[in-house]
Amino acid sequence: MTITLGDREFTIRPFTFDELRAQIDLFRQAEKPIGEGGFEAARTIIATALQGQIGNEELADLRVTLHQVVEAVRTIGVVSGLYVPVSETKPGEPVAQVES
Repeated sequence: MTITLGDREFTIRPFTFDELRAQIDLFRQAEKPIGEGGFEAARTIIATALQGQIGNEELADLRVTLHQVVEAVRTIGVVSGLYVPVSETKPGEPVAQVES
């Protein structure tokens, strides 16, 4: 799967075991409003998922939309197995939720 940030496309790989363990709480934080730590959690999730493809300074300088950030976290969550893909949900079920 890929994500788009700014005008660039990146391939998302599954997290390593230790990365996944460290990201679970960040996915919970990313569900919070931007001013309550959600944006910083999203940035950390994205930075971890893109290691080796883009450096932290280059990531910080990308011109992105909020929609791209939210969609990137959702896609990373699907690849990680933390979110259920929309195509696999049934009517009335939550679309993207961190599994406990």
